[in-house]
Amino acid sequence: MFGQRYSGGRGSSILPRLVIGAVIAIISLIGYFGAQVYNPVTDEVQHIDMTVEQEIALGLQAAPEMAAQFGGFRSG
Repeated sequence: MFGQRYSGGRGSSILPRLVIGAVIAIISLIGYFGAQVYNPVTDEVQHIDMTVEQEIALGLQAAPEMAAQFGGFRSG
């Protein structure tokens, strides 16, 4: 009893933590490289997780707020 050390319930092996970390890293890399889109305007491959339609909707939603913040819409 007096000669034993209390491990705090954490276990004696770090291997399960490394396995969980490796699985999370692999899933993250698959998600990152799986969301590649070629942009013909910039001639680059980009990592984007939204469709063109979602991007347009986001821009249209933000346009009035940006116009108010920066002094309104200006023509030509």
